[in-house]
Amino acid sequence: MIVSNIPIRVVDFGGSILMIVFSFLCLNTIRRLKSKNPDDVMWEYLLWICLGLAIFAISRSVGHILKQIVQLSGDDSLWEAIRPFSGGVNTMMFVVVAPSFEDWGKFWDAYADSAVNAADELNADNVVCPDSVLWESFKVE
Repeated sequence: MIVSNIPIRVVDFGGSILMIVFSFLCLNTIRRLKSKNPDDVMWEYLLWICLGLAIFAISRSVGHILKQIVQLSGDDSLWEAIRPFSGGVNTMMFVVVAPSFEDWGKFWDAYADSAVNAADELNADNVVCPDSVLWESFKVE
């Protein structure tokens, strides 16, 4: 039994376009939030995160869309020549974007208006684990 690969191509192509659309919707939302309070460092950080993810969405999606177009045109040898460069750009975008997420917890903890800081002040009688990745605190009895 031979099964058509058209559904896979449609999902790959449509998902790539949706990835670009949603990343730019997020970028637009964070730009509006930042414009309401331009001095807020948290919005600046999130703007740069969204910008990095939007650039990654473009690089990934263009590669997937290009793959579908080239393969549908029947020129598989052209895709085989382009594929390493497309994958390389995606990998470099991972390398650029990923470190932005590494220090999120430290940044959020240090942010004076953070929910974590407010919770720490409300729960002063609890034991706080400063090295906890999950920002957990528990009552000592």
